[in-house]
Amino acid sequence: PKIDWRTTARLNQLQESAEFLAQANIADGEVQSSSKDPVEQSAALDLLQGVATLVVARGKKTLSFDLKKERPSDDELLALMLGRSGTLRAPAMRAGTKFLVGYNDELLANEL
Repeated sequence: PKIDWRTTARLNQLQESAEFLAQANIADGEVQSSSKDPVEQSAALDLLQGVATLVVARGKKTLSFDLKKERPSDDELLALMLGRSGTLRAPAMRAGTKFLVGYNDELLANEL
């Protein structure tokens, strides 16, 4: 598997995720800093172009949405994808037609 694009919030998060990806033999792609170059509300929806599945981690809960069959409204999608600051939650990543937002221990292992 390969990650096409991802955001990270802090340097230690970047290092931890890079180590996880290397151990899992997942090729890393473009990395964008969510603090230096945040993804704003309108751009967040643009990231979903060509995405079939959206997976959102909230605490220990993981929510999955088939965007081809039952796409939630833009407002619902933004509520899932954006943090309190109004920018895309980090980490976020795109791998093929799958887009992942947030993190919990099982998310990467199960979804990539």
